Amino acid sequence: MLRENRIEGEYLRWIDVTVWGDNVKAYMSLSEIDLETLVLSKPPGFRAYLAERILSSFDSPSQKRIDELWSKEVEDRIDAFERGEILAVGEGDAYEETEKRLR
Repeated sequence: MLRENRIEGEYLRWIDVTVWGDNVKAYMSLSEIDLETLVLSKPPGFRAYLAERILSSFDSPSQKRIDELWSKEVEDRIDAFERGEILAVGEGDAYEETEKRLR
């Protein structure tokens, strides 16, 4: 079982060990290669969840707010397009117009 505990930068896992005839649980270091092998052996849904968790750990609270605002902006623009309030512009036309404005 992979534990979230970390000691001196090492990932740990429980292993069964026999000590003087007694079966006990002990921590064992999990190398990066073992960790990669373990993660890649999981179903795609779990890997996607884990990837999202790892990527979101890079986000600051302000980045999350920025993402929320952009998400709302995108939804507002889609709604405006569907109501006929704004028109779609082709990629080529958009690039041409941008280049004209930058000159």
